[in-house]
Amino acid sequence: MKLQCTTIVATLALAGTSMAGKAQILNVPGDYPTIESAVIAANNGDTVLIAAGTYYESDIQLAEFDGTGGKDIVISGETEPDGSPAVTIQVSGIHRAFNDYRSSSHVGEGLIFENLIIQGGGAHYGGGAIRLYNSTASIHNCWFIGNNSSQNGGGALHISYSDIPAITNCRFLNNYTGIQGGAVHVSFNVNVTFENCEFEYNIANYGGALFVQRNSVAVIENCKISNNTTYGEAGAGIYLSETTCYINNSEISNNHTTHWTDGGIGGWKSTLTVDHSTICGNTPDQFGASISYSGEGNCVSDDCVDCPDACASDVNSDGMVDVHDLLYVISVWETDNPAGDINEDGWVDVEDILVLISEWGACP
Repeated sequence: MKLQCTTIVATLALAGTSMAGKAQILNVPGDYPTIESAVIAANNGDTVLIAAGTYYESDIQLAEFDGTGGKDIVISGETEPDGSPAVTIQVSGIHRAFNDYRSSSHVGEGLIFENLIIQGGGAHYGGGAIRLYNSTASIHNCWFIGNNSSQNGGGALHISYSDIPAITNCRFLNNYTGIQGGAVHVSFNVNVTFENCEFEYNIANYGGALFVQRNSVAVIENCKISNNTTYGEAGAGIYLSETTCYINNSEISNNHTTHWTDGGIGGWKSTLTVDHSTICGNTPDQFGASISYSGEGNCVSDDCVDCPDACASDVNSDGMVDVHDLLYVISVWETDNPAGDINEDGWVDVEDILVLISEWGACP
């Protein structure tokens, strides 16, 4: 009898351990009234699922204040029928939305942010919306609007000593910093990939949209970087310092710096490769005198009229317009995804399919 009871207790204990280790979905506001309370309750592998609406929250800590701990969780918002984010996190004052500051390099599944609009954030020390330090994180289908950072750069995102496998289908609009990286500041051994993202109307001293430095590697794929500004210094679109950058099938256009050169892409002591991209309309020039690049299939011009997109339907940049491109356009149907919006009318629909079919085959 004693042996039987012991066996039952052991079985229940193992079952409890199994249940405790199972990933949970924490609904906001269904289970938890705020995003912060759900994050505090979440364990590694859990998903914080946020219902549509506007949430007035700030300074949500994803690690302890001393940099220990840290959570590998998914923070996911509901979407509109067209796939755009239906969750807005409205931040006010000198606060950011999320802070993931870890005292040592992180090894694990990492954080995922998806389907969020973060606006109005402000921080003294980098990252008006999100700060990532010693992090592993991915960001998908998020909009960053009107965030700012007064020191250390990154009006929306500040990323240091981190591995960021993917920032995809994101929009960075009207973010500001008085230092470096109006939208995003990347520094110190970061690996980051931007894919299908838009950067517009961001402002900084260096790097109106994007600033990358100190042994980092940035990949920019199928992105549009337009109408960003630097006041006083260089690189209104992108500024690179002692780093490596690969740009493919992207547009960097109509960015403007008021003082130095480097209207489109500026920098120094960096390796830059640009393929199948359009660099045009930037003022006072397209590339700064201190930056050189290699690559092929580009259009570089002071006037964007000179750079029609000869193969806009090749959305995966493999030199062919084929079923892979068709399937991608279908996957972003009835959204404003910039890669799928082949005719650039602001919407992915049958008109884009017709253009794709007309360009079927090998690119010229």
